[in-house]
Amino acid sequence: MIASAHNRELAFYRLASEKFKWLHCPRFIYGEEMSEKQEGVILMEDFTGRCAKGISPFKGLSKKQVLPIVEDLVRIQCQSLNLPKLEHTYPQINSVVQAISKCVLMSSNTLATRNLSWFTSDIIKKIAENAQLENLLSLYSAQTEKFGMPPVLVHADLWPGNLLWEKKDDEEEPKMLAILDWQCLHAGSFTTDLAVLIGVSMDGEVRRKEEAAILEYFYQKLQEYKKLINDVEVNVTFEQFENSYRKSLRYAVLPMVMTVVCNPKEDVPEKGEVEGILTKRLKLLLEDVFGK
Repeated sequence: MIASAHNRELAFYRLASEKFKWLHCPRFIYGEEMSEKQEGVILMEDFTGRCAKGISPFKGLSKKQVLPIVEDLVRIQCQSLNLPKLEHTYPQINSVVQAISKCVLMSSNTLATRNLSWFTSDIIKKIAENAQLENLLSLYSAQTEKFGMPPVLVHADLWPGNLLWEKKDDEEEPKMLAILDWQCLHAGSFTTDLAVLIGVSMDGEVRRKEEAAILEYFYQKLQEYKKLINDVEVNVTFEQFENSYRKSLRYAVLPMVMTVVCNPKEDVPEKGEVEGILTKRLKLLLEDVFGK
């Protein structure tokens, strides 16, 4: 699995250095593929001097912080439709999907031991069903006939830990510096990354308040950047887009569960609170996906 993930990320950085020079990601310098006989290498730009320090990546993002990421996602999706044999070149890495499935199930079982009143047996069952390999692949898939968009390049691991930020003295909040860790890249649904970005990186109350505006912005940028597409016709209605996003939110629950369980130090309740920020984020996401 490690070799497959490394080689997929290396392939992306090579592609981005040629086709996506505008993208907020580290500048690629040099790389070597990994095999049984050879260690892999990726040499890229060093952001040490620019990356904001002392800022938790798990602090909930604002709409202002999210929108530039959304624009990058839409633009790379549209331009990826100009790449030949996209699905053949960037298929799902089965070993990665299997690892995600196992990690979700273990994380869900661990979370169940906390006896949270809202993390019910019914919720646990639904999470387990969505984490099954066949259902995971379905959640990842574009389902073009239903949602109108062909398979596009998907980061597929757009959680807070894979975002770097920079902050200047005269700025109120950090700005996105780079999107990292493209090893799960594949051709899939155009709403996967959006759902994970909003569902996992924004506090629930903020997401609920800003969600409609962010969806409108995504769709607006889709109309703008689809002009970059050469030979593929894209006529996605807003209803199709929104329905695809709702489907992808079911997937976003899975990395949110893993984020809660794997980052306990970032989820310590504040004074007077019972639950930490990540646990509360998961609770509201579950309410919106599965109902109260």
